[in-house]
Amino acid sequence: RMAQQGRTIIFSIHQPRYSIFRLFDTLTLLAAGRVLFHGPAQEALQYFQAIGYQCEPYNNPADFFLDIINGDSTAVAMGKIKEIEPESTKGCTEHDSSLAEKLAEKYCSSAYYQETKATLEKITLGHQKKSKAVFRQITYANSFLHQLRWVSQRTFKNLVGSPQASIAQV
Repeated sequence: RMAQQGRTIIFSIHQPRYSIFRLFDTLTLLAAGRVLFHGPAQEALQYFQAIGYQCEPYNNPADFFLDIINGDSTAVAMGKIKEIEPESTKGCTEHDSSLAEKLAEKYCSSAYYQETKATLEKITLGHQKKSKAVFRQITYANSFLHQLRWVSQRTFKNLVGSPQASIAQV
């Protein structure tokens, strides 16, 4: 409901079931601090198929992506067999890099990357025009005292609810 009202929802989840995965609009896959894919969630399987990783029928896409990133799937094994053939790449550094780095390099040469880069450049240019030589003061939606009140209440509830844990922490 919140997304339908125009709010942006950022959701970080480890191995969602397929019924949850279907609800995602955009998917970003990260590994070792690198972006391996960012784009429409429903196109992610096609993207990985295009770079040589086939999702088995009836496999949860989220599990499939984790298997690829971690290097422990049959799709990765098939990809390694294909990589034995020499590729005409920029150098031998790709051979020495990890699987995550190889996937990140493939993403950097994809149309998804170019689209994301162009979108980010538009956003950056818009912000530079607005905030050129003007320092803004960061404001929060709630005052410090309001935040302190809620954190204190939560801490007090935790203390009352499990005094043994609080004693152990002290």
